[in-house]
Amino acid sequence: MTIAWTANYSYPDIPLEENFDHAEIGSSIRQKGFTHLAVDLFKLKFAPNLSYKDMQVEMPNMVFLRAMIIRNDIYQNLKSLETYGTVFLNDIDAHYQASNKIALFKKLESDGIPIPKTLYLKLPFDDNILDAIEWPCVAKWMHGYGKIGVEICETPFDLYRIIKNKNEIAKIHKLSETLFDTIIIQKLVTNQTVIQVHSIGDIHHAVVQFHPYDRSFKSNLRKDVITLPYKINFEIQNLASGVLKSLKLNSARMDIMIDEGTYKVCEVNPQASHSWATMTHLKNISDILVDHLYQKMVYAHQRKPSSI
Repeated sequence: MTIAWTANYSYPDIPLEENFDHAEIGSSIRQKGFTHLAVDLFKLKFAPNLSYKDMQVEMPNMVFLRAMIIRNDIYQNLKSLETYGTVFLNDIDAHYQASNKIALFKKLESDGIPIPKTLYLKLPFDDNILDAIEWPCVAKWMHGYGKIGVEICETPFDLYRIIKNKNEIAKIHKLSETLFDTIIIQKLVTNQTVIQVHSIGDIHHAVVQFHPYDRSFKSNLRKDVITLPYKINFEIQNLASGVLKSLKLNSARMDIMIDEGTYKVCEVNPQASHSWATMTHLKNISDILVDHLYQKMVYAHQRKPSSI
C-alpha cells in the first residue's frame, strides 16, 4: 500500500480549508489507488511513534509538501521522514535552503540567474545606505509570503515601520525575532503582468497574470486577477531550468517579470502548489505531479543497497 500525504502548517492567517482541501491532488492520489492523508505538520509527533492528532499513523511513502520549511524542528522532523525512506517532490535540504529568501537570492545571483536589483540590509544599518535604495522599493524578510513579510516601501519611513514590526512577523511564523536580522530590498518592477512558471522536472507550464485595476507589486496569484495560459518561449524555459539546477530543486513555482527588457526572477516557491490545475488551465497537472513523485520514489527504492 502506497501512502501519500499532503502537508502544510496551520498558520492563523491561512484558512484551514485552503490548507487542506487539496481536491485536485487528493483526487489524483486516490484515483491511482494510493492512500491519501492531509496533515497539519504542527500536529505530528515523532516519539515514541509517529502519530497524528494523537493517533498512531504509518510512515508515508511520499509527501506533497505545500509549506516553506522555515522552522528547525519541522526541518528535523521532515528530515527524519526522508531518512526513513519517505520521498518528497524536493529533497528536504534543497527545500529548506530555498525557503530562505536570502540564501535563495544570493545563490541565484552567484549562478548568474537574473533577479531584480537587490540589497541585503543587516540590522542595524547606517542611514547612509538609504541613498543606495531606489524608491519605491520592495522589502522582504527572509521568510515571507503573500501579505506577510513582503511589502512595498514608498519612503524610508515605510522601511522603518516594517523593521519596527519585525517581531510581529516573527510571531506569525512562530520564529525567534533574532532570525530577522537582515531585510532584503529589491527594485520594484512596475509591471501589470506576471509570468508564473510551474516546473516539474523537465516539464514546464505557465500562466500570465493580469492586474487590470491594480499596479501592485504583488506577484502571487490571487482570486481578483485574471490568469490565462502562457506559451513558454525558449528563453523562459531555459531560465526555469537554470533556477531548478541552481537550487537543486525538482519542482518549483517561479514568478517572472520583465524589467528593462530582461526576464527577472522575483520569487521561487519550492513547495508543491496544489492549485496548479486551476492556475495553469491544465486538467491533468495533478496527475503529472503524482506520477513524477511516484517515479522518484520507485527510483529511490531501486538505488537502495541490497540488505543481503
